[in-house]
Amino acid sequence: GSGILNARLFTWMQFLENERDRSQWLNALSVSIEIYSGELKGFADVPEIKELREHSLRGFMKNFLYEQLAQETESPTSEANMIKQIQVTIEYCIIVAGYDLLFKTMFELFAEKEQEGKFIHALEPFILAGKFSQVAVPKNIFEQILNHYLRKNDSRTLEKILLCLFLDNQDLSALSDLCITNKMHSALIFIKTMGNSEQQFVEPLIFMLSEMRARPKIYNSPPLEDVFT
Repeated sequence: GSGILNARLFTWMQFLENERDRSQWLNALSVSIEIYSGELKGFADVPEIKELREHSLRGFMKNFLYEQLAQETESPTSEANMIKQIQVTIEYCIIVAGYDLLFKTMFELFAEKEQEGKFIHALEPFILAGKFSQVAVPKNIFEQILNHYLRKNDSRTLEKILLCLFLDNQDLSALSDLCITNKMHSALIFIKTMGNSEQQFVEPLIFMLSEMRARPKIYNSPPLEDVFT
């Protein structure tokens, strides 16, 4: 015979809270992205107007993510698992353009726990994929990124990062000096020619030529491409 099926219609907030209580926060993130984009219609109280929907979700998810990440940074979890969880959260912030959440709330959370390196490590693949090529990274975060790679003596990765970031809001003169000091020639050219000025191209070219002349002459000289890396 036919049975009676009891069903409950969740509001979007009730569902996300339920997922949180069940420790299914990655699923909650996935669902919230679908709600945010308007692709998921199966919940009550989802605002039809895009701006209202985004505003409601952004406020709720800011508190939700902060709570979850605070718990994760306190719990004994593997480094790889922690980085993965941070990256999922970063991806969420990029999708919903929640850069205040990313660079203020999230970064401050890791700074409080002296784990800025984990945040920057998780951020690296997104920078190199060009996700921040049109996003002004706050100066204090930018300085942390610079210092992170300088402490590691990893100028090669730092140079790649500089080539992928939006730098208009940074101190270009100081960055030029940094590139010269650390022999980041490609980044130097990029910074000096950001305004498409052919005249500014001359300075890094002269610097690279002087670098070549300063090197000792040996019979087994390195390939030309090595001189500019």
